[in-house]
Formats: sequence, structure tokens, C-alpha cells
Amino acid sequence: AVKGAKIHQIDAHKGPVTGISFTEDRMLMLSCSKDQSAKLWTMDEEYELVKAFETDRPLNDAAISPLYNAEKDPKYHILMGGGQDAKDVTTTAGSSGKFETILWNMVFGEEIGSVKGHFGPMNTLAWRRDGKGFVTGGEDGYVRVHNWDKDYFTSKKFE
Repeated sequence: AVKGAKIHQIDAHKGPVTGISFTEDRMLMLSCSKDQSAKLWTMDEEYELVKAFETDRPLNDAAISPLYNAEKDPKYHILMGGGQDAKDVTTTAGSSGKFETILWNMVFGEEIGSVKGHFGPMNTLAWRRDGKGFVTGGEDGYVRVHNWDKDYFTSKKFE
């Protein structure tokens, strides 16, 4: 694509795509959408769907753990976040807006936890480079910094 030509097009979601992230080695891509799903793709010549993650909320961002390919104790996890649109927030209780960050196992396709924080939709998130935590930014104007406690690295629940 030296001249900016399209290499490939993926029919990825049924709604607007709101986030794209890659593993550090660029071998996997994670897309997310307002259609309440995130999808994991290979980035070889085939661009194949590896796994789809169906959630109960519109998603604004998603990211793959930098520890997914760690030599010791890899973490096959993804973070996702979003929530009900800001224009609709005043018509619902804050707890039902689905503003938590959700942690999923990317192999088994299961939600394994959530972290509360924002009072409105989460717009963006990113893992710490060392995988020991993450940050989120939301409609509420806050950037929230989260560090995993020891259980994240020692509990069987998070393997």
C-alpha cells in the first residue's frame, strides 16, 4: 500500500466500529463496536475471525493484554468498555448504564470480572505496558488509573 491503496476490507461488525487495537507483535487485532461486540482477528494474509465476544453494552474501546504472549504466566485477557450513550444517561440509573470496564478471557470467550469507575460512558482505555494495570477515560471528564492487586497474578480465576 505504498500509494495508499486498500489492502483488504473486513466486514467486521453490524454497527459503527469504535475501536481497534493490536498486539505488540501486530499478529492479532481486536475491533469493537456499538453493536455490543468485540472481535479478535488474525493479521496474516487471511484476516480470519478468531473469536467474537458478545456483551450486554455498546463498546467504545477494547484492548488485548500485553501479557498475552508472556513467557511466564501469560494472561489471555482483553479489556472492554463503553456503556449507554451519554444522551440517554439521565433517563436511567447510573448502575444500569453499563459503564464498568469488563475483563474477558480471550481463549474461553467468558467475562471474568469488571471494574467500576466512571459515571458515564467510557470512551477509551489502555493497558499499562507491563500489564500490571490499565487506564480509562470517560464522558465524565475523568481519566482513571487502575492497578491490579496481587490476586490478579496469583488467583486461578484469572488464568
